[in-house]
Amino acid sequence: QLIAERQKLQAMQLHLFDVKSTSEDGNSVGKSGQLSELLQPAACQNANGVYDSDRAAAEALTQGYWQISTSQVIPGIIPSFEYYKFTNMRPPFTYASMIRWAILESPEKQLTLNEIYHWFTRMFFYFRHNTATWKNAVRHNLSLHKCFVRVEGRKGSVWTVDEEEFLRRKGQK
Repeated sequence: QLIAERQKLQAMQLHLFDVKSTSEDGNSVGKSGQLSELLQPAACQNANGVYDSDRAAAEALTQGYWQISTSQVIPGIIPSFEYYKFTNMRPPFTYASMIRWAILESPEKQLTLNEIYHWFTRMFFYFRHNTATWKNAVRHNLSLHKCFVRVEGRKGSVWTVDEEEFLRRKGQK
């Protein structure tokens, strides 16, 4: 309970700090140009059951998640994304957009269902729990949206994104 309350408090602090820094300097990036300056990530549990926010932040920084060039184009979105990496709150993205993001981020632009699941758990803390519900939602979205194409291969099937269909669907809304 205490951890959940601490995460909510950090979310509110992050939001207030982001609004304040955006209004002062016109963008949401720190002085050195890195978003990590704005964040105080919530603690992550290590193998011993001890919560360690420094380790989690260092791990994320070494993997390059903070240095996303769209931060000047879409201020406020990236800090939110970074916050959801470390807290047990559902990210504000649709399943379809997250699935597309996962597939397009892969080197071959295709992923198996298990690789999509792994991407969700790696990118967002929320998806490390409640697996039955969100995994069902991922499968539902893959079969529902025409922009996700299942390609059969020798070792099983992979999912790809039909960008034309995605843009066509997006244009209808």
